[in-house]
Amino acid sequence: MNKILNYTGLLLVCMLLSGNILAQYPPPPPGGVNSFTIKLFLQGFYIGNETMRQVHEVKDGGLIAPRWDSPIAERFTLELHTPGQYGQIGSTYEVAGINLLENGTAVVNLPNEGVYYLTIRTRNHLETVSAVAVDLSNTNSYDFTTTASQAYGSNQVQLESGVFGIYAGDVNQDGVVDGSDAALIYNQLRIAAIGYISTDIDGNGVVDGSDNSIAYNNLRVAVSKIVPN
Repeated sequence: MNKILNYTGLLLVCMLLSGNILAQYPPPPPGGVNSFTIKLFLQGFYIGNETMRQVHEVKDGGLIAPRWDSPIAERFTLELHTPGQYGQIGSTYEVAGINLLENGTAVVNLPNEGVYYLTIRTRNHLETVSAVAVDLSNTNSYDFTTTASQAYGSNQVQLESGVFGIYAGDVNQDGVVDGSDAALIYNQLRIAAIGYISTDIDGNGVVDGSDNSIAYNNLRVAVSKIVPN
């Protein structure tokens, strides 16, 4: 009996260890590499004509300037979620630090097989998921920008005629734009905070009234993430 219990305990430990690894970096499906293009716009950085502002930071000498060389506007994280297991341990594949260009495009190497929901995560915009699970074996692009319904639950904002983007203002990344986000922005606004900080949701390098206005407008309509079950 003791031998059986010891074996069971050892097996459980191995499974837990494996699960912990998979929770962060599950192996992609076997096969080659899919050079995948994603198009998306971030509401806070959008300046019109299908173009986004480059996010700014404080350089040496106090100069506020773009954080990255043009045409990089911002960086984001892409998560691939297995249908029916959204957010579960071992069902998520993550690629961080993806360059998002001013024209809203990004190219990332993904597995060339498997069916996944595409989830976009940033520092200060709302977690947003593709409307459908994408089959990586027969497609190499996804465009969030053409209609609100390209996002799961049609959870996007219209930026201009025929152009849609991801809601801004989830500063604390809890999945909803609410009073806690507004309070963080207001407190930073009062001290005229500058730099590459999450409360600067329009990316101009300064926490000011425009950041507060964007967050407040989204707060009023109770914007929150919508994800698959």
